[in-house]
Amino acid sequence: PLDGGFGDFVVRRLEARVWQLEGRKGELVERAAGAAEAETAPSGIAMPQGTVALVGRTLLVLSGGYVARALTDARTVPAGVGVALGLAYAVFWQLRADREARAARRESAVFHTIASSLVAFPLVWETTARFGLLGPRAACAVLVGLFGLGLAVAWRQGLTLGAWLTTGLTLATAVALLVATRDLLAVFAALLAVAAGLEWLAYRERWLALRWAAALVLDAVAFLLAALVARPQGLPEGYAPVAAPVAA
Repeated sequence: PLDGGFGDFVVRRLEARVWQLEGRKGELVERAAGAAEAETAPSGIAMPQGTVALVGRTLLVLSGGYVARALTDARTVPAGVGVALGLAYAVFWQLRADREARAARRESAVFHTIASSLVAFPLVWETTARFGLLGPRAACAVLVGLFGLGLAVAWRQGLTLGAWLTTGLTLATAVALLVATRDLLAVFAALLAVAAGLEWLAYRERWLALRWAAALVLDAVAFLLAALVARPQGLPEGYAPVAAPVAA
């Protein structure tokens, strides 16, 4: 047996060595854990994998809309049939957005709304301004119908982005139709319907800011309508005729 002084010395040395080894082991474990976290942590600019898939799916949906347009341009199908197919295609994806939102897949629903809107609203303008298949009043009626459908889906499912996108594209398309057709009365009536729908939502405390955007465009068209009808020389050339009492 070791005497007390030498034995205590050995024990202290062994304890010091054990603590040293355990400290190094803990440090190595911490370093390994930090390296693993650095490898698995997403970078600041990385996009979630699910979002990437939804973007790809949206591009495929948009390509389907362009296929319908290509068939119409090539006269493979009659122009009226091609337009009807394009509108039905857009409505289908809007209804899919409603279904996805009901199934708690809200991100997927938002991307369906984006795809549907990017197919539908440009199609209304192109059908009217380029192909001449829809008259100004028919085009405005279709525009209001698309707005009503998109807003109904957004309201039912609480899709804020869908409501803003639908409203913004509706207002932009209305202005584009006014420039293309110069039918003040048709566009003004469509904007009144849009503003009424947004006011209905405002009374239910939903997306109050949307009505201000609609009011801005509506007031601008109202001012233009009053200014042009009040001209002594009448409406400028190319504008659809509007009687003064009707405008008032």
